[in-house]
Amino acid sequence: MLRIALLAASVAVIAWFHDTPRFTHNVRGQTLLPDQRMVRVLSKPVASMVTDFYWIRMVNLAATAKLPWEGKQVIKWGEFVTDLEPTFFYAYMVGGLLGTIDVGDETWNVDEAVALLDKGMRTLPDEPRLAIYQSFLLLNMKHDPAAAARVLERASKSPRAPAYLAQLATRLYANAGDFDAATEFARQVSENSDDETRAFFTTRLLEIEQEKLLVEVDDAAALFREAHGRAAVDLDELVGAKLLPGVPEDPLGGTISLTPEGARASSRPSRLRPHQPLLPP
Repeated sequence: MLRIALLAASVAVIAWFHDTPRFTHNVRGQTLLPDQRMVRVLSKPVASMVTDFYWIRMVNLAATAKLPWEGKQVIKWGEFVTDLEPTFFYAYMVGGLLGTIDVGDETWNVDEAVALLDKGMRTLPDEPRLAIYQSFLLLNMKHDPAAAARVLERASKSPRAPAYLAQLATRLYANAGDFDAATEFARQVSENSDDETRAFFTTRLLEIEQEKLLVEVDDAAALFREAHGRAAVDLDELVGAKLLPGVPEDPLGGTISLTPEGARASSRPSRLRPHQPLLPP
C-alpha cells in the first residue's frame, strides 16, 4: 500500500508541476521541467520517481531525435536528471552522445553536449568513459585535436583508465601540431610506467620527433610550390632553395623522402597525422 501511495503521489506531483507554470520553466520545444527546488523538498522516494520519470522521457526522445531542438531537449533533461542524481552516469552518456544532431553539413548542440559531459567528469572523475565521449565530440565535431588530447591526458591518470588513452593523447597532440606537449606527456608516462609501457613511449618519443620533421618538410614543400608554381623534385631541391637547413635524418633509422602526397619516412607505414576518427568503445 505504501508503494502505491508513493506512486500515486509522485504522479500527482508531476502532473501538478506540468500544469502549474509558476513552478516550471520553458525549454525550447515547449516542454516544461519541474522546478528543482520543489522536487528537492519532496521525500526521497518521490524525488527518485520524478528523476526516473524524466530519465525515461529523455531516453525515449534520444532514440528518435532528429531536429536540433529535440537534441537540445535531450541535453536539458540530462542536466535536470543529473542535478537531482549527480552520479547518474548513463544520463551524462545519453545526453552527451545523443543530444548532438546532424542537419546537412552542420552539427547542432555540440557545446551543450560537451558541457554536460564536463559536468559528469567533475562529478565522476574516475569514470574515463565520459572523457572518451567528450574527446570524441571535441575531435570529430569541433575538430579540435589539442582539446581532445588534453581531456584524454587528464583522464589517463585515473586508476581506471585504459592504457590506450595516454597513447591516443600523444597522437592527438602530434596531430594538432603541439609537439612540445606530445613530447612532455610521453616522457612523463615513460618515466613512471612498467617496462612494456616505457618501451612503447620510448618509441613514441621518436615517432613524435619524426612527425615534427615530416611536418617541416611538408611546410617547406608548400612554400616551394607557392614560390615556383610547381612541386619540388626532392629534398635536395628544398635544401637548395634554403627552405630546409639540410636533408632531415629519420630518428627511427629509415629514410625521409618527398612524395606527391607529402613527406614520408620508410621506417613507418603511416604517420601520426592525419588522425583516424576516434570512436567511443
